[in-house]
Amino acid sequence: MDSPSENQISFEELTKITTQVRDEKKNKNVERIRKGLEDAVNHITSDAFKKMELSASKGYDRTLLYTAEWTKNKDALTDDKGTKKMFGDNVRLFDLIDKGHVEFKTELNNFFNKDGNSKYNCFFKKKYNEGNFQAYNIFVSWGDNTVRNHYKKEYNSNNEVTFYDNNNISRGFNKMKSGGKGFAPVKISKQSI
Repeated sequence: MDSPSENQISFEELTKITTQVRDEKKNKNVERIRKGLEDAVNHITSDAFKKMELSASKGYDRTLLYTAEWTKNKDALTDDKGTKKMFGDNVRLFDLIDKGHVEFKTELNNFFNKDGNSKYNCFFKKKYNEGNFQAYNIFVSWGDNTVRNHYKKEYNSNNEVTFYDNNNISRGFNKMKSGGKGFAPVKISKQSI
């Protein structure tokens, strides 16, 4: 009969095997996410420049690239409108935005800023319906941030947007809070998106 010491694996060997297996799993997962990220960027940016040109022709300095709605089934390949939500080998769009937002935003920005200049800026916005999260919108902007922050957008139930001058909003509502007579913000424009 063999003694226990002859068949016993050493602590160092067990640690080495565990580390190798964990590293292999980690590398496979990193590669899976990288491919999903690449697939998502390619899918989301298809026809991006046509959308950007159309937005610019209307006087906008940004365009909506993609909207994906929330679904009860987190593993759904598409949302209820048929919009793709799963990329590569089961990489969720919402995970890319929520957990990997820095890498995802960087890859989107790199797609538009191929010449090394940072002229374009991509960003994500949550869309709510009656206080509940409904969807993520992915935008690309080519406008000056100081100009963009000067206006406030408000959406109505028909998905029409109204722009208000932020300078008037803050002065008007601050006056109302302090007991003075306020004024309604100046309406800039109303457009359907």
